[in-house]
Parts: sequence; structure tokens; C-alpha cells
Amino acid sequence: MEVMFRERYFSRKEDIMTKKDIAFIKKIIGNSEYTPVMRIVSCYVNIDQNDIRFQEPQTFLRLDESELVQYCQFFKKGVSGKLGLTAVELDVKENLVESLRDVSLSDLEEIKRVAMTIRDNYAAEGNYCIFFAYGSYDLPESKGNDSEEVYPFLLILIQPCCLSKPGIKYDSPKNEFTNRMVEPMLNPPIYTFLYPALDSLHTDVSKAVFYSKNEKVSGKAGQIVSALFGTEIPLSPSSQIEGFHDLLQNAYDKNVPYESVCGIYEHLQETLIDMQLSGEDVKLSNTELVNTIMEYGDVSKEKLEQLKETASDYEGCSFSVSNLVPSKVNIDTAGISIKTEIEKLSRIERRVIDGIDYYLIPVNSSSIDDILLANKHSK
Repeated sequence: MEVMFRERYFSRKEDIMTKKDIAFIKKIIGNSEYTPVMRIVSCYVNIDQNDIRFQEPQTFLRLDESELVQYCQFFKKGVSGKLGLTAVELDVKENLVESLRDVSLSDLEEIKRVAMTIRDNYAAEGNYCIFFAYGSYDLPESKGNDSEEVYPFLLILIQPCCLSKPGIKYDSPKNEFTNRMVEPMLNPPIYTFLYPALDSLHTDVSKAVFYSKNEKVSGKAGQIVSALFGTEIPLSPSSQIEGFHDLLQNAYDKNVPYESVCGIYEHLQETLIDMQLSGEDVKLSNTELVNTIMEYGDVSKEKLEQLKETASDYEGCSFSVSNLVPSKVNIDTAGISIKTEIEKLSRIERRVIDGIDYYLIPVNSSSIDDILLANKHSK
């Protein structure tokens, strides 16, 4: 039996961050009317010439209004992401950017050092810009009360550049048509780093947030993350699912009993419901995931060592329950597919009748292509 599904991701609290934190960051940083950003520095990286050009730090609120609005749109785009998917927390073990925040982005030599570290650890496919932004915001203590905590933050955006298309433009002052120059144009951010992270709207200097344009490109930033924060990017949701399936199949020599799948999913689904109520995202270590499979999948003790050996490949990794539980499952057998929501899987029974394996589904009312079918007991 093969179990297939479409993933549904929930933005819940991981170890510290919540969906509320992510939304709050996006709201304040992308607000051009009341922006908390105070200073910015930009640099342009030419990979063909191995050249990097820096601008002097600028006071953000002194920029032309249209330019300021455009920057805020980039900031907002950069910090837009789903928690655990394109917005992940990083455990800060080494910190190359903290000093920039501490001096409010005023030390150009230190900025150059960080920018060149990014350049040396980023295998870019084309030229790009690195933007540094420093800001500060009074965090709300509680509804109706004045803030008691200031949140100073540093934002680093990596934005690819592309050449504008050649063409003809109208020059209004000269009242003539002229050639339009081919110039480097900024694309939206592909990677964004925010330091520090928030924990229930409180500053947590032990964490940073890494945003990526999509899950596909996030893994390519591993060397940058390691160089800046001395840590690794957590397993992506798809990699967590692959690891979970790997452990399952090794626990049963690749053929997983239907009842075991149901038992494990039922337990994880119950955990997921509790998470939705509490706002917390439970993360399982590789050992904890093995214990879950053993306990709720009825795995024989003889398989424990084999399972532990497979789990050693995921040492130090964590598995978010919200990523492991599918919203729907497909049961595929003999060219026939049964699709159902995960919470209804336990209603499908597997039974051997006259030596033949069947899936049994209780029938109250049913239809084929919207054609209502009569029940067998109907007169």
C-alpha cells in the first residue's frame, strides 16, 4: 500500500516564534508611513569582475518619498513567508552581524566585512545587491499599555539584478523619442536575514530569522547561514517528510502495515489538534520520532536497532508535527484510488475475506458523478 498526500502547513509556534510574530514583523517593517527603519547601506556585487561597490550609510527618512516607499515594498516582500517553510528560525551559535546592530549600522568597515563574507559564501548566478537596514521599534507590552521594551533589529536583503530590456522611450523635455539605456534593475529579495528574532513579541538575541523566496532556493543559502550565524538551515518541510517516510519504511522493511500507518497518523493528528488550540508547534527530534513510530506503529523490538541506525542519518534534525501530518491521504491499490481527509482514515478498515485483501468503507449515502446511489438495504 502506498500512502500519498498533499501537504498543508500550519504557521504555529515553533520553539519560540509564532504566526503573530511573523505578521507583526511584516506589518512594522513594511510600513512606509511609520517605518521603524532608520539607516540603510547598499552594495552592488558584480560576479564577473569579482567587484563589490559600497554606498555610504544613509538616513532612511531623508530619502525621496518614492524611493522610500519602494524600499519599504522590498522590505515587506523580504519578510513575507510561512513559518517553518520560507521563514525559519536559526539558532545563533556564532554572530557576525550583531556588531552591526549594536552600532546602528554606522561602521562602514564592519559592513564591508559582512558583505564580503556573504559574497564569498554565495554562489550567485548573476549580479546582485546586498541591502543592510537598521531600525528600532517600541514593542507593545500588552493591549492598552505603553511599551516597556525596544526592539532594535538588523535586516539584510540579497536581491538579484537583471538588465532592463532595450527599447525606445519618449523624452518629454526634449519632445522626442530616444533609445532607452540597458541598466541593472532590482528583483525582489531572494534571501532575507532578520536579527534578532521575536519570541511572543519579545526580543530573543539567541535566534535569527531566515526568509527565502521559496523552498527550492533556500538550501542554496546554507554557506551564508553558516558564515553569518555558525549554524545550519533546518530541514525543509519536504525533507522532513522524506525523513519521516524513510524511518517508517526502514522500521518495517519497506512494507508498512496499514494499521501502523493509521496508528501513527492518529497520534500525530491528535498532537496537531492540541497544537492548534495552544498555538505551539511541537518539534520531534530524530529519537523522539523513532519512539513515536515504535509506540504507535507497533514496531517489533527486534527492529529497534535497525531503526536507530537509520535515525542516526538525521542526528541534530527536528521534525515539525505540522509538516508530518497530511491534510489528505490517497490509498492506491490495483489501479483504484481512495481519497480521504486524514481524520477519516480510521473509518477505512482493511480486512482479508476469502483470502483476498479488501479495504472496507462504511456506506450511509454515496454517489457516482453526483448520481445518488441506492443503499443495498433500500426497498
